[in-house]
Amino acid sequence: MAGNVKSYVYTRSDAMHVGNSYMFKTQQNLKVEIMEGLRNNLHNGMAMLRSMEAIEEMKTITREGDKIGAAQSSGRDDRNFALALANRAWEERERRPLVRQNRTREADKVRRSASLVDRVTLFNRNMLGEFFKVKERQRAQARVASMQRSRW
Repeated sequence: MAGNVKSYVYTRSDAMHVGNSYMFKTQQNLKVEIMEGLRNNLHNGMAMLRSMEAIEEMKTITREGDKIGAAQSSGRDDRNFALALANRAWEERERRPLVRQNRTREADKVRRSASLVDRVTLFNRNMLGEFFKVKERQRAQARVASMQRSRW
């Protein structure tokens, strides 16, 4: 997958409207934000790191005030910055929609291990319940519309 990545389409987090930029200028405050996002997800267990090289490189990364990066002795943080960009893309483009759809690891585990009876119950609770809510809203709107027509 990583070999297919050629560019990163950046969405500004401080913009009032949706807009994308092809690439972006790396500034220290943005770099700190992106690297801290990776650190938070690693500490919370939301991301798993399986690269020993990345772990070794991570040991050299330091933060001093508003600057973050590799210590002067090694001078390398490319691998970890790429991980941080991938983490940010995952957060913005993939994870948020999955959470909105309740597609968490726990929910998928329950969904896969559920029996047929449990699946039918889950369907009835979610899909059928939503269907009846929509129908009830439509009936209520029809009642309001008929009351408004009868007043004229």
